[in-house]
Amino acid sequence: MRPVEAGLIPYTALRDRSISLADVALMNEFLDLQFDNAERIEKWRQRS
Repeated sequence: MRPVEAGLIPYTALRDRSISLADVALMNEFLDLQFDNAERIEKWRQRS
């Protein structure tokens, strides 16, 4: 559901299986990286 919540895909794409589980995994990995990078940037800004 994270890719749907993030606006990367519509919910219907999950329901009708127009995307694969590999696609969902890739999007989840991308969202994890975005979150990690945002945390690192925030910590860097606080130190500056």
